[in-house]
Amino acid sequence: MDLDAQKQALRRKMSHLCNRVTVEQAAAVGAAGGAAIAATEEFERAAAVALFASRSDEPSTAPLFDLALSAGKTALLPRCTDAGTLTFFRVESWEDLRPGSYGVLEPGPALRPATLGQTDLVLVPGVAFDRCGGRLGRGRGYYDRTFPVGDAGGAVLFGMAFAFQMVDWIPAGRLDRRVDAVVTEEGVLRVARPRSRVGRGTDR
Repeated sequence: MDLDAQKQALRRKMSHLCNRVTVEQAAAVGAAGGAAIAATEEFERAAAVALFASRSDEPSTAPLFDLALSAGKTALLPRCTDAGTLTFFRVESWEDLRPGSYGVLEPGPALRPATLGQTDLVLVPGVAFDRCGGRLGRGRGYYDRTFPVGDAGGAVLFGMAFAFQMVDWIPAGRLDRRVDAVVTEEGVLRVARPRSRVGRGTDR
């Protein structure tokens, strides 16, 4: 089975599991994950926390948004660009978000773009993750292009997921960006060391 087929097979499996998630489960895992992130050194150092507006089948990111603002940090959320990358905007209220690309809430047109710093924290969505920092996205490549492999001076990337989305191995190509840690309702799993990437292609 080639790389793309392996990814699609894992996406189908995870989609089936995520479709069973209730609103209450998403809220509870989001609250636990947000609290775990807020207790990390990376959160403490960050001037800004960039996160995504979660879908109904993802842990809620609203708790982390509230924690970031309460801690006096700048909260940033992304908007998809025509170039296939993400632009981040400062958001001070969840009400500033509007339905955007792929049905995901994005910053409204009145907001101004912001620049991420080297110590800032970025929360990254994913369909599945592994313990080496491997991440499987939805296949559109936005995060991989925005935070390319080899961008050592960039922001810290944390994945956020349900515990059942942790797998033994993520099929990955040479352009697929790892995350620095994965957060689930079980806590923060830090990636001990980089893993070599073999293959072709990219991911969302």
